[in-house]
Amino acid sequence: MLVARRPLAPIRAATLTALALALIAAPVAAETRFEISAWDALPIGLGLAGFAGGVVAQGQVKPAHLGDPDDVLVLDNWVLRSDLTGGETANHVSYATLGALFGLAACEPLVRDDAPLVDYVLYAESLSLTLAATQLTKVIARRPRPYTYAPGRPEPTDTEDTVSFFSGHTALAFSLAGTATYLTLARRDSSTRVWVLTGGTLGLAAATGALRVVAHQHFPSDVLVGALVGGGIGVLVPWLHQVDDADAAPSGFDVRVTPNGLVGTF
Repeated sequence: MLVARRPLAPIRAATLTALALALIAAPVAAETRFEISAWDALPIGLGLAGFAGGVVAQGQVKPAHLGDPDDVLVLDNWVLRSDLTGGETANHVSYATLGALFGLAACEPLVRDDAPLVDYVLYAESLSLTLAATQLTKVIARRPRPYTYAPGRPEPTDTEDTVSFFSGHTALAFSLAGTATYLTLARRDSSTRVWVLTGGTLGLAAATGALRVVAHQHFPSDVLVGALVGGGIGVLVPWLHQVDDADAAPSGFDVRVTPNGLVGTF
């Protein structure tokens, strides 16, 4: 009795094709969401308490004395060679750019379909921790602001004149921008939304930092450190709250070879 054999070449070709597709297929991304709990009140409370403590301490410490301008960092020294008078307009505009960032962070969650409370808690946590880190560092460092080096200006008599390091405006701006950017990229929003939100927030944050230097309120190093600290906290907070759903759709191709042929799920 003769048994008809299936030709092996088509089966091998189909198997190799399916395996190739399984290797090059892009996996389906799991849905990313962010979870909050009652425990989030703890870092927010500690952050606000640290900020309040820094404000109180600032009023209790004496302003620092001006040092030798030649001892200022090379990165910052060029600021002292410029005209240190004026800068009021840039100072006011820096408040406006920071206010625009706060407005964007307040309105954007309302436009999104997700519950806005989650985003608001993440923003509040980022901002409170940034406020605490900024104010406590200012009290410890007590670095004179650039305008205090203006020729003919008397020695600082107010502690506010010697809290240049690091820039609180810049830190808050990049904290907001960091959280907004992370949330947008992690949720894999549309390209238009990504460009508008990340570009807008990062642009406003960078403008805020630059204006603080133009206003003679901070040195470039104050702004750079503020951007790093604020941006780092702004990214770290949502990262710690991120949850990837485990029961997402199967990723890529699942191919099995059975006695009856190939079985695949896509």
